[in-house]
Amino acid sequence: MISPPEKEKIKALEEMLMLLGLPAGAERLGKLKSYLSLIELASSRHSLVGDKEYRKLVFKHLYDSLYPLTVMRVETGPLLDLGTGAGLPGIPLKIFLPEIPVYLLDSNRRKINFVKHACRSLGFHKAYGVTGRAESLAREPCYREAFHYLFSRAVAPIRELAKIAFPFAAPGGRLVFYKGPALEKEISGAKAVIDGLGGRIKKELSYRLPTGERRLLVIMEKL
Repeated sequence: MISPPEKEKIKALEEMLMLLGLPAGAERLGKLKSYLSLIELASSRHSLVGDKEYRKLVFKHLYDSLYPLTVMRVETGPLLDLGTGAGLPGIPLKIFLPEIPVYLLDSNRRKINFVKHACRSLGFHKAYGVTGRAESLAREPCYREAFHYLFSRAVAPIRELAKIAFPFAAPGGRLVFYKGPALEKEISGAKAVIDGLGGRIKKELSYRLPTGERRLLVIMEKL
């Protein structure tokens, strides 16, 4: 990973939050910078994210993770990050939602070990790393219909992702899927699946990352 000087790191984070219109503050900036430093250190031994250049981590992964906070309010919890990987979007969201319980789920034990270490290092309360297959965990009473918010940047097609995700959501809960431009081809076939799962699509939002990539955000409700 190419690591710029400390002042440039903070400047990049301030610029990213300004583009989103989110308040910065020294504590949030410090936690975001510390989180990226943890990724940098861990990535010297294992690959956690595909992009290792610092500005891409900031203007692609952090920007994308935090974008939903500009278009919706997250007021209660708990919140589940399904397929969290290195903690994206769950850890950036937790930095901005410190009082909300956040669960970070992935089937990769090494990545969840990193996520648990990051949560401890950042001093989080009510942040939990969970290892396991989502299809199995969704059948357990402690997880089934337990979450008011579910976020996922997983790469599965939306109809498959919906089948995995909806059992976790409480009635009235919100599900937020981050997708690429291919979503436009997926969405028509997925609507029938979402209806069958007892959900509905509330919003489909198109936006562009500062790095140029186009993204689509799907916000759903479980009825």
